[in-house]
Amino acid sequence: KSGTEIIILSDMDISKERPAIPGLLAAAASFKALQQAGIANRASLIMETGEARDSHHMACLIGYNVSAVYPYLALQTIRHMCDKGEIDGSYETAALNYKTALEEGLYRVISRMGISTLSSYYGAHLFDTICLNNDFVEEYFTGTPVTIEADGMQEIERSLLYRHAAGFDVSEPFLENTGTIKFRKGGERHAWSPPNIATLHKFLREKDEKAY
Repeated sequence: KSGTEIIILSDMDISKERPAIPGLLAAAASFKALQQAGIANRASLIMETGEARDSHHMACLIGYNVSAVYPYLALQTIRHMCDKGEIDGSYETAALNYKTALEEGLYRVISRMGISTLSSYYGAHLFDTICLNNDFVEEYFTGTPVTIEADGMQEIERSLLYRHAAGFDVSEPFLENTGTIKFRKGGERHAWSPPNIATLHKFLREKDEKAY
């Protein structure tokens, strides 16, 4: 109402005592507050975050009314890898390649929905939720379909504080690959993990009921 046209939501100032609110939740809650004040169309939300790093993250943020995303931690990681020689070429080239990959991934996401422009995707809320309870979704992501109910604000807070503490309880923080997205031996179990696929092939070849 005072004339501000750009609002930057940032998690850059986190510390051991200051965990970051999840970016998507911060964006959705901020936009809803602007809506309730009747000024949502007067300002743009910019997300400065260390959390978002791939095209799906960008799609979620833009889909819930973020106008631009600055993934500072991803870019810092690329610079660090360039300095260590883990990426060939200059940082400028590597950062541009990363930006191009994000944009191409985002184009693929929106094209699957039959959308041809990013402006049509902005604020469209074209998602379903998994493992969030209905009250939480209705409060912050109003109108988004709920498929499987589970966590609410308390569970999200516990998970957030657990992961935040893990980053400060070690001398050298690292990202643990638990196999959440891609199979990793000893990590989270998946229906499509290599042992399961091998056993299925054995059943198909040998008609082995025990394998099934």
